[in-house]
Amino acid sequence: VWKKRVTMHPFFGYVAHCAPHWPLHAPPERIAKHRGRYRNGWDALRIERHAKLRSLGLIENWECSPRDEACGAWDDVRKDQQDWEDARMA
Repeated sequence: VWKKRVTMHPFFGYVAHCAPHWPLHAPPERIAKHRGRYRNGWDALRIERHAKLRSLGLIENWECSPRDEACGAWDDVRKDQQDWEDARMA
């Protein structure tokens, strides 16, 4: 970076703050606090969060967008996979 400042060549720097890698190393007690919160799945969670935004007046007459077709319905996910997803989201 220091050398590029005098050569007038562009320099690109990027830090992906929102690009987690597993494991996230959250303390077990913090994970335990949220385990089960996501058991109803991403479909229910999207609807719940959308309703909350509407109740707070942050959005008005917007409908909740449809789930991305590349992402399957929560009800089609195997039980053991739902447990894994719940742990990842906690």
